[in-house]
Amino acid sequence: MFSFNLSMDSDPDVIKTILEALENLLLLEDDQLNSNQDHPLFFHCQEAGIFDRLEALLEHPVHNVYTRTLKIIEQYFETEDALF
Repeated sequence: MFSFNLSMDSDPDVIKTILEALENLLLLEDDQLNSNQDHPLFFHCQEAGIFDRLEALLEHPVHNVYTRTLKIIEQYFETEDALF
């Protein structure tokens, strides 16, 4: 389902666009499902290794990439005990 190129070597503008698209998908799914339902996109992200890529982007030198990544992690993937 996903083949995002979220590597540190990618163009920051491309990374920001991919992060924006991911955030929009997560927001759309969040709006369509209630809290009692499983979130299929979450599981697809897990299978595709998106969490590892997001975690790596927290070390990105471009501040806007870092802040967008942090926002996505905090809003959609953070638990009480740990990230993801």
